[in-house]
Amino acid sequence: DMRRPGIPWTLKTQNHYLNVVVETFGYAETHLKMITPQQNLAAVKRHKVHVDNEDLAYKSAEVFQLLLTLSTIDLRAWVVAEFSYVGGRRITAIRTLRASCYSIDTRIMGGEALEFGVVTFPAKTDKARRKGAVYLFGPPKDAIEALLQTPAVQASGLLFPKGELDSASPPELPITEKVLRAWLREAEESCGIDQVKDRSYHGFNRTFATDIEDEKAASSQSGKTEETIRRIYRQPKPAEKAALAMQLDGLRRGA
Repeated sequence: DMRRPGIPWTLKTQNHYLNVVVETFGYAETHLKMITPQQNLAAVKRHKVHVDNEDLAYKSAEVFQLLLTLSTIDLRAWVVAEFSYVGGRRITAIRTLRASCYSIDTRIMGGEALEFGVVTFPAKTDKARRKGAVYLFGPPKDAIEALLQTPAVQASGLLFPKGELDSASPPELPITEKVLRAWLREAEESCGIDQVKDRSYHGFNRTFATDIEDEKAASSQSGKTEETIRRIYRQPKPAEKAALAMQLDGLRRGA
């Protein structure tokens, strides 16, 4: 029992440890081949924890401030935030990516040949166990290509290695969530953005879902279902509510 005496676990903490156990069994199945799919605990039910998602989301203007600030703190923090916002991906799936996940796709858009960066997420890090691809253009593409040129990434083969990026012999381990969260808190403080408990990089996911109008495209980019995006991630838009109020007022006046 890992609890401190007299202090009960919250549902969120219980979920955390359940996830660790389930992921351990999943690793034993897919990587170590020690157990069968029937023994991997994937069917274990977690508690439903209700969180006010609106408090976790960033405003679009805050996202752009944070991305700019994170680019001055560490390249890894910047790229993780870009993947969270532009790709709607989870930090746990992002930080374990390898450098080989990146490729270029040239597409004809508006009669012009344009290069897009493509990041392939392996099925093993996806909740639905499906491989997915995130397309990057502009600053996000520039950010990952700069990161790929660093000695630590080239030496380790990891996109987000631990240690210093200028090291030619970094540890072959991915950077921890703790370090990434610390950099995000530093950026929030620098930008004067309120720090909300449990928000972390999930806030970028919620802004991504809200900013993109095309739910089908958002689903394809993020690997989340359209229903999940609509029901959990997408946040209310005050402008839409204001337009609705004006529409109803017009009906009243015309009656």
